Amino acid sequence: AAPEMARVRFASSGSEANETALRLARAYHVDRGEPERWRVISPGQAYHGSTMATLALTGRARTLQDPYAPYLSPHLHIGNGESALSELDQRLEEAGPGTVAAFFCEPISGAAYPAYSPPEKFWRGLDARRKQHGFLICFDEVVTGMGRAGSWFAYQQLPIEPDIVTTGKGLGAGYAPISAVLCKQHVYDAIDRGSRFFDLGHTWDGAPISCATGLAVLDALAGRGLVQRVRERGPRLLADLRSAVEDNRLVAEVRGRGFLLGVSLVDLPDEMHADERVEDAALNHGLLVSATHSTADGYAGDEVLLAPASEHVEFVLLVIPDVNGSLRGKALRPDAFEAALRHGTVMTDLLLALDPLDTPIPDYEKFGIRSGAADLVVQPEPSTLHDLRWRPGWRVCLGTPSWPDGSRCDLASREVLRGALAQLLETGYDAMAAIEYEVRLKDAANVPMTTGISYSAGEVVALDSFVSALRPALEGLGVELTAVHTEAAPGLVELNLAARPALQAADDAAYTKLAVKELARSMDLQASFLAKTAGGEEGSSGHVHFSCWRDGSNAFAAGADVMRSAIAGVLEHLPAASLLLNPTINSYKRLVPGWFAPTNVSWGVENRSCAVRAINSARPELCRFECRRPGADANPYLALAAIAVAAADGLRRGARPPEPVVGDAYSRADLTMLPSSLEASLLAFGADTVLQRGLGETFSDYYATSRSWELKAWQETVTDWEKIRYERSV
Repeated sequence: AAPEMARVRFASSGSEANETALRLARAYHVDRGEPERWRVISPGQAYHGSTMATLALTGRARTLQDPYAPYLSPHLHIGNGESALSELDQRLEEAGPGTVAAFFCEPISGAAYPAYSPPEKFWRGLDARRKQHGFLICFDEVVTGMGRAGSWFAYQQLPIEPDIVTTGKGLGAGYAPISAVLCKQHVYDAIDRGSRFFDLGHTWDGAPISCATGLAVLDALAGRGLVQRVRERGPRLLADLRSAVEDNRLVAEVRGRGFLLGVSLVDLPDEMHADERVEDAALNHGLLVSATHSTADGYAGDEVLLAPASEHVEFVLLVIPDVNGSLRGKALRPDAFEAALRHGTVMTDLLLALDPLDTPIPDYEKFGIRSGAADLVVQPEPSTLHDLRWRPGWRVCLGTPSWPDGSRCDLASREVLRGALAQLLETGYDAMAAIEYEVRLKDAANVPMTTGISYSAGEVVALDSFVSALRPALEGLGVELTAVHTEAAPGLVELNLAARPALQAADDAAYTKLAVKELARSMDLQASFLAKTAGGEEGSSGHVHFSCWRDGSNAFAAGADVMRSAIAGVLEHLPAASLLLNPTINSYKRLVPGWFAPTNVSWGVENRSCAVRAINSARPELCRFECRRPGADANPYLALAAIAVAAADGLRRGARPPEPVVGDAYSRADLTMLPSSLEASLLAFGADTVLQRGLGETFSDYYATSRSWELKAWQETVTDWEKIRYERSV
């Protein structure tokens, strides 16, 4: 994290670390034969801790120092801005340069005057004065250290290096009390060659539990690429924040680095102060505001807790979802995964051109087998890094593929969903979604594990061994399993997943399929997400629950026109969207009347015979619609993408759906029928230019080609059913 620093000593709080740094600076000068150096200069607005030594460093006498003034050393302070260097020169002259032991500051203010950092001219001037006058530079990075500003330490972005640096909050991440003091070799050497005495005696210095926590946090920061993530996304966050408030008269300045940002507000010429405006607005959104202390980061602002990584990682499985929704990738050793976080790793673009049996599809010219199966560059998404708890030492992470020239791979399922959600966002809404899966479970002898009684308490309890293993497996993957129940077909079990932002909901669905299949295999069971495994039985669905949100509120609250417009868009594009919701030959065996699988363009309020079920609730956050057309065999990313594009189109046009169906939708001969075969869905998709544009025309051509390949494979296959039925009679 800081190779330029030679030595480290651990403490248990930021205040202790900063006091240790002060003692170290004093010891350095004493052992060099400069006992007259004891004074410290620091910015007046700063806050460095609650011990007597660190309280003396602040210039905020009225708010922090007054009660303890007799105990505090008379240190010197400077202001901020353009005059800071000249004020530093004045303080050095007042004190006598030979009496100053250190300049003590935050490279970026965290606890006071948030996110402020002096201009580069100041740091270069400070470095010159250090060389001229011989004092040390101590940086307090209790708040800014460990990546918050986009580098391990914030000073690594400045044209200056400190002699001593402290860190704290980010090292323990809220899990254990730990802080650290780091110094350069020359500071250590002065004491080592002098008195060789620097003993502080804090009880918890270097405590094993705290240090183990610190190691785990460092592993998480490095293994998940979080510091790099902050470095890459910080400038965009700053630009977006500035853009969002540029016309707000309250805002004087937006500043900061990485994810450590600050907004300066000014009072307007009316009766209400800026702080009162902020407090009122926060309370209206259900938030409490505390101006000082009481918040988790020690003063004011937000905190992010970083969960420790696994104790021992042997492999990280880096995967991308293919066009069929299968996760494909490779296992990387931890060091290779860390390299992939920085530079990406290569996988063949043939992964984009394989059918479910791994046969290369030869109809693509620019990638796949016909172009020589060139490379894709896959960049891990650290936020999707999770444990495979049923395989100790293994983790899994989703990746984002790009072409070798760095351009976005617009054929990747996850990227298609991102693009669809971006279109929905252009209408002013974010999407929340949840997917419920029906999976068939059989034992090693191919016997269904339930008899086909829906919602059976006795039968779901009999699945205890599998469900009890599945819950922690999904928790390890960051997936919340909210409910499990049996369905009305032998071995059919429904899994309900919690609502999430739509992209995360699709990630949850992909990880759930992986966990269910892997766990079943490990327990000598069979798990199938095939849409239909036997005639005369209910099939396996993959219903999608969907809602639109704005400013933290559900826009689908009961009776809202927003829900109706979104439903209207989905209904209009449902025939074409069937190609993504029902992507296989087998999908259409499920879609038969009477088995709660929709066959026509219909919607109704709490009506499960319809293609879209509107769900109103007394709790606004639960209002949503359920698209019942998708099967369990659908690629969750593409299913959600199709729904998002269709809903966005309805919202954009303010569309209105027909009257909701009351009663049995299957009996309504006046309703438009949905495609009943893959071939019919291909024709409907080809005619829907709005849906194609929304998904991306390049992707739409690519996807239609993959479905045509499936249809061709089916048409060229002679089945046992055909032989049995016709061979003797023709």
